[in-house]
Amino acid sequence: MRFYGPRVRQGLTDFLTVLVAEQSVFTSQDTLAQTERDVALELVALYKTVGGGWEATGREERRGNERS
Repeated sequence: MRFYGPRVRQGLTDFLTVLVAEQSVFTSQDTLAQTERDVALELVALYKTVGGGWEATGREERRGNERS
């Protein structure tokens, strides 16, 4: 709203147009965040697949021993 505020006050743009534009921005930001999450998850999966060298420590070791 900070960019459109003066335009709304001067009557150059109606408030609904501002809200629709902001909704579009928020939708795009949400999509970007989801995509970045998906990329991170896929990188972890790839790292694990190629033998990422993770070693279980602490609670993870206990959980692994309980399954055996």
